[in-house]
Amino acid sequence: MQASNNQDSAAAGVSVLAVSAFPEDHRALANIFSHCNWDLKLAQSSAEALAMLATDPTPVVICEYKLGDGGWREIFNHVDQSRYGGRVIVASRNADERMWAEVLNEGAYDCLLKPFQKDEVFRLVSLAWQSWRHEVARQQNRAVRTASAAVA
Repeated sequence: MQASNNQDSAAAGVSVLAVSAFPEDHRALANIFSHCNWDLKLAQSSAEALAMLATDPTPVVICEYKLGDGGWREIFNHVDQSRYGGRVIVASRNADERMWAEVLNEGAYDCLLKPFQKDEVFRLVSLAWQSWRHEVARQQNRAVRTASAAVA
């Protein structure tokens, strides 16, 4: 995964894309996010989410484990391969140990149980965004050091 070297995108603030075919998920997250200044975007399918990510990269994605046209892996693979990078949190009502192990071993940031609980959503999104932001800063510092060494 490679994060963007664009300082502006990293400083823009917490932005989240929620991918779920369930209207109740969208309503719950919209309600949770209405109490803060975080930006929430909504998609109902993998195809819609991938189109949105292609034009508007987002640092944190909350994705339903299974979607009608795919699932979290398609979203994760896109985010993982993108120049911008990001963190994917997989949501499920029926998360068991096998699912958690699968998701975490394959590289997603974490799992989020449904129905969404406000405190847990804030905690995980905050940690995911901070992790992403730290990686962006680290890569920017590495690029500056490399450029400085090339000039010297």
